[in-house]
Amino acid sequence: MNEFKEMLIYVVDNDHYNVKLIEILLKEAGFDVVDTFLSAAEMLKAIENKIPDIILSDIMMPGMNGYELCQTVKKNDLWKHIPIIMITAASMENSEPLKKSFESGAMDFISKPVNHIELVARVTSALKMEKQRKSLAEALIQVKTLQGLLPICSYCKKIRDDENYWQEIESYISNHSEVFFSHSICPDCYQKYVLPELNEIKRKGINKNDKEDS
Repeated sequence: MNEFKEMLIYVVDNDHYNVKLIEILLKEAGFDVVDTFLSAAEMLKAIENKIPDIILSDIMMPGMNGYELCQTVKKNDLWKHIPIIMITAASMENSEPLKKSFESGAMDFISKPVNHIELVARVTSALKMEKQRKSLAEALIQVKTLQGLLPICSYCKKIRDDENYWQEIESYISNHSEVFFSHSICPDCYQKYVLPELNEIKRKGINKNDKEDS
């Protein structure tokens, strides 16, 4: 079973035959969710409603070409992570399309006529990286977010963790997030605790000096 079968693939090419061919090749390889578009504008409109896991884009298209499409996607903070593979009829001996594709933000490049083995291999590789990126992003959210109800002692303010151990609140939060504590003193505690201690130290110092003088 294709582990990427449910990941969303967008294919855009102004040639109906080309997008249909790529769609058929991908679905035969086990990629079940493939949406096709005949223009960059049509595809961008679709992205606003549903963000794909990968984009396969022709380069030479009327209106917005593949380079411009790639640049538009990469400028959007919500879309810039989407891997883009450019597809072109340009010869591999011509390095200019390859250079411009990467400069525009594409991650890979396929030449026409599309070889089904190369297509599947490159799409699989890109989706694998995208799946790993998503997993890492989800893990980071879990690490950064404290979830659920936290039992906290009404007296000492310790927190009971998932293993039924009681921890200092600083220790618990540090272990469940990226927060690091630096201790300080609030104005109320300064007046209530620190200032009396300073006055006591000062008083003892004065008394000591008086005794030494006498």
